Amino acid sequence: MNERQIGQSLHELAGQAVPDNLDLWPAIRARVVPRHRSRWVQLRPATRRGWALLILALCLALGAGAWAVSSIVDRLFRMDSGLNHVGQAGLGQDLALSQTVDGVTVTLERGYADANRIAVGLTVHGSYILGYDLAHVALSDRHGRPFPLSMGMGVKGQSDVLELELPSGTGAHVLSFDASALRGVPST
Repeated sequence: MNERQIGQSLHELAGQAVPDNLDLWPAIRARVVPRHRSRWVQLRPATRRGWALLILALCLALGAGAWAVSSIVDRLFRMDSGLNHVGQAGLGQDLALSQTVDGVTVTLERGYADANRIAVGLTVHGSYILGYDLAHVALSDRHGRPFPLSMGMGVKGQSDVLELELPSGTGAHVLSFDASALRGVPST
């Protein structure tokens, strides 16, 4: 058998196995033509520059939100007549310490201490924001010496006094503790 006869035999076998009315083009087009994509996929950046701009925009948005809540803690410090000088003189120390328990995150934003008081500015984020109570917060040093809560103020949601509205699930507070139990001048 030569090549021509083999080719003719294969062509005859293919003609018998594949029906004449078989049209593969619709199946090929369905795979080649792009499917309808969701809006989110359409908004996805296609270039590195697009990704960089998207990440920059997200960082700016998150930073602005964090700055806004942190500035609320500053406003609360200034509202307390005993802490007003702390904000003006820049005596408070930024802490930025966070802990999350059961979906609620507490962030210690700023702290200040002198011979009379220890003040802590904090923010609370979470779905249970309306259910927490800071009246039972306790502060003690590493030796277990307690500092009683003497005063606290804060805002959850909206405040007409501060003329602000916090994002949903967010609260900002300043708590002052009596530091009279301290004797001498502690190093920290």
